[in-house]
Amino acid sequence: VRALAHSVEYAQWRRDAADPGKVPEYDDIDEKAAAALVDRQLTSGQGLTLGQDETCDLLGTYGIHVHRALPAPSPDAAAGAARSLGYPVALKATAPHLRHRADLGGVRLD
Repeated sequence: VRALAHSVEYAQWRRDAADPGKVPEYDDIDEKAAAALVDRQLTSGQGLTLGQDETCDLLGTYGIHVHRALPAPSPDAAAGAARSLGYPVALKATAPHLRHRADLGGVRLD
């Protein structure tokens, strides 16, 4: 029943589309800034290898805002990272046996 409901919603969405051949325009996309970031990376001689900061910046030019992640191997480092990023924060364990195991407390919020 749920799958059928989704099919009906999708059919209605397709039917109500104003102009299915028109590419939508978004206010929060800066294609020139994205091109400049890519050009700068390509002219650096490293090819198109983006680090975390460059990737976040590039996604940001397309309106996709990624929350930064900082390593926190100790309580003091975690407090410093939280001050740097701003509150609220999420602390996530990176130990392999804790990944994808919310029941083991590998994620702490606020």
